[in-house]
Amino acid sequence: IVPFLSLKDDTVLDREGSISLYEPVTKKDYETFRTIFTRELDDKVAFPDLEIPDLNELYRYNTILLVNLFIIVASVINFALLYKYMLMKRRGTLAIFRVCGMGECLAMVLPAGGAALGCFHFWVLPALAGIYENIRELYTPAIYGKLLGGYLAVTTAMLLAVIGLELRIPSLTLWLRGKRYE
Repeated sequence: IVPFLSLKDDTVLDREGSISLYEPVTKKDYETFRTIFTRELDDKVAFPDLEIPDLNELYRYNTILLVNLFIIVASVINFALLYKYMLMKRRGTLAIFRVCGMGECLAMVLPAGGAALGCFHFWVLPALAGIYENIRELYTPAIYGKLLGGYLAVTTAMLLAVIGLELRIPSLTLWLRGKRYE
């Protein structure tokens, strides 16, 4: 007899009388649950073999994603500094050419970002797949699109900040420097 009255109210028993677990279950908890039920109910219970990710692996995957984020931010800062150098070198040109320079930089970012993601996908990811089994499944086309979109968004924001500081737009310059504009 399974003490089903002691289960939480939101535990679902389906038509076959099985228990469905919806909260994240660790591999250790699942194995403990499986061992106790098998010992107590012998052949009257069936547990499927579930692929439950190890929390240490998830921590490593998240760490890799954070390292990717740090690299993206560092490369964006480097690119913004390069853009600032381009602006300083062309100081005598009109402001419209600066905005066009931003478009030129953004036009270079798309293929460069795509190439960087391609290098990651074809060189770095296979090396990491040897260490982390399921890492390829984490990097879907949607994730690559979000990484490229995030890179473009941060690049655009940094370039707009550099343009604002370089053109000495008062409200933008003071806001970026943290001063109140009156």
